[in-house]
Amino acid sequence: MRKDVDLIRLLLLELEGEESVDPSEFTTDQINYHKALVVQAGFAEGIINYSTSNDARPDIPDLAILTRLTYAGMNSWTAPKMKRCGTKQRKWSDEMGWPSRLKR
Repeated sequence: MRKDVDLIRLLLLELEGEESVDPSEFTTDQINYHKALVVQAGFAEGIINYSTSNDARPDIPDLAILTRLTYAGMNSWTAPKMKRCGTKQRKWSDEMGWPSRLKR
């Protein structure tokens, strides 16, 4: 299975408490696989359980629960939110005619 950065971002935003997250376009296997990647990368803590049956895929967990974001997860995945906020701040300060420290 290929890594999907958008799904990882959705999972972390959901764990952070974002309400507008909708991972319904992804299968359960995709979600569980990416939850395991999130825990393995150290972005969140969680419970990952791989099946011991012979017919199960060894790389996809049958149970994956994310419990909380780690410090690394908070810093890595909130950057897109901050970038949007900075863009709005620059636009607002331009409209007001104020100099902005955020201008590039």
